[in-house]
Amino acid sequence: MEEGQSWEQLGRPSEVQVVLNQVTNDFDASLLAAASTGDSQAVNYLLNGYQDPNCRDERGETAIHKACQGGYLQIVQMLLEAGGEEDAADQHGSVPLHVAALRGHLDIVRALIDAGADKDQADQHGAVALHMASLNGEVEVVQFLVEAGDEKDKIGGLGATPLHIAAERGHLEVVRYLVNARADLNLTNLRGAAGIHMAALSGHVEVVRLLVEAKAEKDQRDKHGASPLQLAAERGQVSVVRYLLEAGAATNQCDQHGSVPLHVGALHGHLEVVKVLVEAGASKDLADQQGAVALHMAALNGEMEVVQFLVEAGDDKDQAGGLGAAPLIIAAERGHGETVRFLIEAGADKNARNLRGAGAIHMAALSGHLEVIRLLVEAGVDCDLVDKNKATALHLSSERGFAAVVNYLMQSRASVDKVEGNGRTALHLAALHGHRDIVKAIMAVCSDPDLLDGQDFRPLQLAAENGHTEVVRCFLEAKVDQERAPRGVTPLHCAARCGHLGVLHLLLESHADIEMVGVGGATSLHYAANFGHLDVLLRLIEGRAHLGATTALGKSPVLLAASRGHAEVVAALAKARADLEQPANNGEKPLSAAAQAGFGEVVRVLLNDDDSWKGCQPLRAASRCGHVDVDVVGFDMPQAGLHSS
Repeated sequence: MEEGQSWEQLGRPSEVQVVLNQVTNDFDASLLAAASTGDSQAVNYLLNGYQDPNCRDERGETAIHKACQGGYLQIVQMLLEAGGEEDAADQHGSVPLHVAALRGHLDIVRALIDAGADKDQADQHGAVALHMASLNGEVEVVQFLVEAGDEKDKIGGLGATPLHIAAERGHLEVVRYLVNARADLNLTNLRGAAGIHMAALSGHVEVVRLLVEAKAEKDQRDKHGASPLQLAAERGQVSVVRYLLEAGAATNQCDQHGSVPLHVGALHGHLEVVKVLVEAGASKDLADQQGAVALHMAALNGEMEVVQFLVEAGDDKDQAGGLGAAPLIIAAERGHGETVRFLIEAGADKNARNLRGAGAIHMAALSGHLEVIRLLVEAGVDCDLVDKNKATALHLSSERGFAAVVNYLMQSRASVDKVEGNGRTALHLAALHGHRDIVKAIMAVCSDPDLLDGQDFRPLQLAAENGHTEVVRCFLEAKVDQERAPRGVTPLHCAARCGHLGVLHLLLESHADIEMVGVGGATSLHYAANFGHLDVLLRLIEGRAHLGATTALGKSPVLLAASRGHAEVVAALAKARADLEQPANNGEKPLSAAAQAGFGEVVRVLLNDDDSWKGCQPLRAASRCGHVDVDVVGFDMPQAGLHSS
């Protein structure tokens, strides 16, 4: 600035002073604090000192936001006159008008609108000032905004209108004003719910009454087919349920799943709601799409008081529902002991079965509910009751690994030697699924720990094949014969075939026969090579497995690995000095097998071995089969050898 000039001569002197003030002084926090506490003198002093009126805190709120929160009209006016932005949004998209409307500061709302605030500006959730006022029940602000031209059915977040919001919050006077202003009573949000749905589920009976009297559709369905009565029943809003029934709401109207108000009331244990519905004539025998009635619903969630009421009101305590399950079976599966006890004492059929032939004891065993099983056994239920697959509770609990249930059933003289439909005992199932403690418990009392199942598998084989090392250890400690090979497969073969190194190592340490021949003349080394289990193969090589052993077709481990493309296995066998040229009975060799199959990496391994180059005939065979990549893998070979070929 030249000497003798003033700030006024530059034009816009206030802005220059604000910029200079921002550089030389920082009173942002002071202005925000003064606006928050309503200190108009401090605000005036700071603004006269050219403090920026649009400074923000860490949440993006300006001084006008702060003044609106406290209802300080004078400060809001001072800030606006100083250039404060009336539509400045914080980090959530809220502007001062939203704050003032939410807090019910009508005079500030007027001042902001007079200053040009946008009534239609929405926050991050799609809410405008009218939604904010409706949310807090600020009826005067709602009235002012509507009369100032706001759309009374404005759709905000989740498709909610001001009427939805006020009805859900129970703001009766706001709802009354909107109804009188002819807001659309049946307009739905994104869930398909109208204002009456929102009032019903929140239990605002006076709002529901007002809407019904204003001719809102009392049986209107939301997107799930639920009526206001159903939502009220689900939430346990008994006063709303009672009023809607008195107003003539449909008692047995079902949703898209076939559920009626009585079902959801029973499911959630709302006894008073259930009583009111039954007294109003709701059908206790009406079933949903799965075949469940109210009694099944109550049993499912263990709502014993509702179960008791329905049974005493005449419901069939043995009625079969979805999949043929009676209430006792449902309660047993969920482990609801008190409900099970009541049903037993009420004379329910303890041996009722579902469509799979499973009774309450089976379902409790599947889920491991010991106390329920104890109740059933003490009530006289047969421990050895079988389902359609001939499985008992002991089979099911052994399979699932519920040791406490297994021990109780064995103490109750359940048969440990009984076989299910696949010819398996509880020991087979426990071994198959790796439940060591159950295996040990059953072996202590069973007649034969080495019994064959319906497919001629031993429990030890099942454990080995599935990699359950500690279960295998249990059998070995019990001196079960590890070489017994029904169908030609030993536990060692199983471990090698499936790649279970821990099991294989344990069996070898227990002196398993490493050269035992199985199906088709295969040894454990053949299995490991064929399936590409490198770590297992290395352990077998370490155990001095015969590298040149052949199957009934004369195939060596190298040939099997080469024909399957297991390059690392072939390399390991080559390093162990296996014969890479050993032919099968039909004359097939590893190199030709790999080349014809297109396994380039295997061919590279075989060609790069010291003595493996025997001409390029296999490469020509590979080329004829279309494996061009294999045709050029001989780049590492001596040129003389290539030319002589």
